[in-house]
Amino acid sequence: MKKVFSLLLALSMLITGSFGVMAQAQTIEPTNFDEINFQITSKENPDAYIESRFVPGNSAYARSSEEDGKTLVGYVDATVYVEETYTKGEDGNIFTTDSRLLSEEEVMSIGKSEFDVPVQSVQPRISTIGDKTTSRGKLTIRFTVMAYSQARRYQLNLTSNWSGLSWLSTGDTNSPGWGDDIMGFAWGGGYDFDGYGYDLLDAFGNHGRAAYIQSKANCGVAWNFNEHTTEAEYDDYITRAQCWTNINKNVATGGGNTTSVTGEYLHTWAAVSPSVSWSVSGSVGSGSFGLSSPSSQSWSIQAVVTGIPY
Repeated sequence: MKKVFSLLLALSMLITGSFGVMAQAQTIEPTNFDEINFQITSKENPDAYIESRFVPGNSAYARSSEEDGKTLVGYVDATVYVEETYTKGEDGNIFTTDSRLLSEEEVMSIGKSEFDVPVQSVQPRISTIGDKTTSRGKLTIRFTVMAYSQARRYQLNLTSNWSGLSWLSTGDTNSPGWGDDIMGFAWGGGYDFDGYGYDLLDAFGNHGRAAYIQSKANCGVAWNFNEHTTEAEYDDYITRAQCWTNINKNVATGGGNTTSVTGEYLHTWAAVSPSVSWSVSGSVGSGSFGLSSPSSQSWSIQAVVTGIPY
């Protein structure tokens, strides 16, 4: 009888232990990035209407998002509504006189559907326009932060998509935007960067070629490009741009503290120098960048992800 009781007790303990392991396994969730948060802003247009969505790395989606040894920390989607005004100069070329991000009241008054007109595959060579022509559209960015399996190493990825704007063209390489756009990243925490790249696509799927790198050690990296492309058989604009970089550090120095990383798209529409300057607030705080010579003929949108250990 004692043997039977001992056998039943052992079996009971084994079953109880198994259920305990199973319950523990079911409740394990990633907790390394519980403090991750985000903020979407436009320095030049604080009242801009920005539709945003943040997917944190500890969400249900993130548990199946491992990719090439990387795990999702989080990503941010942000859409802004844009209105641009064009006119024709004495030389016959069309150029942009104004570009701005609209407020929520303006967007709702106009109607969101008015911003969804597809971008034309071939931009028309306009011979005559009125004194003032207005076009509306949207810019959507996605800023993604991935963590490598190695400690203190991340990949930052920024993608932008223009839609709706029916840009006018006279075939001039600077028409209608006379300034380069800029995409890039900034960060705090003393991280360095290694490895980077970009890709530009127009509505035909052709890759853009005009881009070069600007950087500052332990602070940020950025690319600038003209959104207009000209080839013998077509005349079009960049509708999708993407850039990425890895940031890393060999030794943790934060003592449990965290910093932030920023993905930024900066749009210009005049003869603005593409040179940028960098800044870090605090010795290891958040990083940012902007035009070296600030211009009223530019605006930007920044996606900031906070809670990155350093």
